[in-house]
Formats: sequence, structure tokens, C-alpha cells
Amino acid sequence: EVLPSGNEPYLDGKPDYIFDQNKIHRYDIIIPEKNLAFLDNDPAREEYTDAMLVFEGDTISPVGLRYKGSIGGFVGCLSGGNWANPSGRKTCTKLSMKIKINWREREDLFYGLKKLQFHSMNQDESHLHDRLAYHLFRAMGVPGPRCVHSSVYLNGTYVGLFALVEQIDNRM
Repeated sequence: EVLPSGNEPYLDGKPDYIFDQNKIHRYDIIIPEKNLAFLDNDPAREEYTDAMLVFEGDTISPVGLRYKGSIGGFVGCLSGGNWANPSGRKTCTKLSMKIKINWREREDLFYGLKKLQFHSMNQDESHLHDRLAYHLFRAMGVPGPRCVHSSVYLNGTYVGLFALVEQIDNRM
């Protein structure tokens, strides 16, 4: 377990840094193989397990990691045969994920955020639907989460481009 030393910029940074529309930040997720197997064997369970997040040289640990989704998010990505009731093991290269920063008694925030939501965009060949839709909502005065593209690595392997979507909570 790595605990903050007090001089990590993520502790007192603002979410505007994370949601800068001109950057594609890299997020490294380090997870023990047994925890990854737990997630991969039943993504629809949507239960958190321990992992580490590395961002710009800072390690945040422990964090909670889980796959996220619903019927649409898991279509064609799980081994179960009933698309209306997602089940089975992971079969796609990437699935949407949620990282819980304030996990296991931690009270820290990550640039003012409690959670990070990475949308896989598996059903969006353009990889623009989330980002464009939320931008249009806000431009028309409709409250909507911020969204940016992000590079995600899992245990050192590039998983792909994800849409990092702001968690809708009282901080948003």
C-alpha cells in the first residue's frame, strides 16, 4: 500500500486539470492478477477490488476498481448467451471501468474527484459520442458531466482510448 506523503499535486488539484479538453492524460492501473481474474470472470457483478492508480508519477493506493456497464455496455463482451441478462467472463479487450479513489477508509480526493469513470466506447466507432453529447448539453445550458479522452494502461499494457466522464454527484 502506498500512502500519500502530502506533496502530491492530485491531493489539492482542481478537476479542471483532469478535464482539460486539450490533453489526453495517461492512466496506469496496476492490479494483482488474482484481482483482475476476479473482475474478468464476472464483470456484470460490478464489485470493487483493490488496485493502484499511477498518474503522472504519483501512485494512489489502494483504490477500488470495477467494471461498469449495463445491457448496452456489455453487449458482445461477455461469454453468457443472454444479451438481456449479461453474465459470464470478459471477452472484449476493454470494458468500461470505475475507479473509487476514497476506497478502504481513504478520504483523499483525486483532483477534487471521488471516482473516475472510464467509458470503453466499444459501441462507438467514432469515439466521439460521449464527449460531443455532453459538450452540447452544457453549451445549451443543460447540466452535464465533463468528458475527455484518456489513454488507459492495465499492468503496463495499453488497453485503449477511453472517455473519462465526470461522475454525477454533489461535486459535479
